[in-house]
Amino acid sequence: MALAVAAAVAAAVFGGLAVGARNDVGPATAQMTFQPMDPGTDSTTLTAGLQIEEKSWGTRLDWNCDYGADAPDNSRYELLVTQTDNTTLTVATWDAAGSRAADLSASTAIPSLKITSVEIRLQGSTVALARLDT
Repeated sequence: MALAVAAAVAAAVFGGLAVGARNDVGPATAQMTFQPMDPGTDSTTLTAGLQIEEKSWGTRLDWNCDYGADAPDNSRYELLVTQTDNTTLTVATWDAAGSRAADLSASTAIPSLKITSVEIRLQGSTVALARLDT
């Protein structure tokens, strides 16, 4: 009987630790749409959707892009976040393959509350193709 009680206590303690370790979802998950920007000198029109998910370790970003009919082949894009202190960080880069990309994902240690905007640019450009103010 004592062995059964000890096993039940151990299962409750270790089971609780396992559940606690897996609970990494924070309070905020939001689905948003980027605002297309005037491409200026960059000759592509881009539309995109973004999901921002707060985690205990930072923020997860999931997005998709439609590059439009005029997208240059094999263009390299980057996803940038701007923080509340106005610093900008590239959190992902990817190559376009076709006119659409789906299921793109990146993570950052920056908490979602400290992210003021997210942009998609052609790599090396200062011109945002799409922007989302959070």
